[in-house]
Amino acid sequence: MKMRKYAAVAAVAAVLAGSAASAVPVFAAGVSNTISAKQTATANAQKVVPATAKLVGAKTMDSTFEFDYLDPETLEHYFVTAARATQKVTNVEVKSSNYPGSVTVNKTPEDVKATIANRYAGARNIVVTTEKDDKDGTPFVVYKATFETDAFTGEALLNPATCYIGYQNLTYK
Repeated sequence: MKMRKYAAVAAVAAVLAGSAASAVPVFAAGVSNTISAKQTATANAQKVVPATAKLVGAKTMDSTFEFDYLDPETLEHYFVTAARATQKVTNVEVKSSNYPGSVTVNKTPEDVKATIANRYAGARNIVVTTEKDDKDGTPFVVYKATFETDAFTGEALLNPATCYIGYQNLTYK
């Protein structure tokens, strides 16, 4: 009777050891695939930010990788999103220290179009609208430009006094 008990315990232990041993390589392969995918996504993200931008943060989400780059020359933050499945960049949000609104309007929509064309080679279908931002009681004016290139569609908010870009959102095709 004792022998059967020992044999049963030994059989259960063997089964458990075998299942644990087979789970470890599967887990390790999953981690290895995630690391490889994140490295590829990081390389793809680096291609869409200025060469001077430095990676200052990264997150792995369920379906995306999110990267935060800071360009020390312009103090612009580039928030880059890449799909985990393809490692391709899907969106870039650029935030600047320049507030896009002003009470002074020195620049024209044609100046805004020229600014976008200079910043993004091949930009076309540039549409400029004027928006009001008076939530703080001051009647700020903001130029909003929408445009497209071969790689993405974009939206930018520009200061009407300087044509400095304060915010950009680029959605990759």
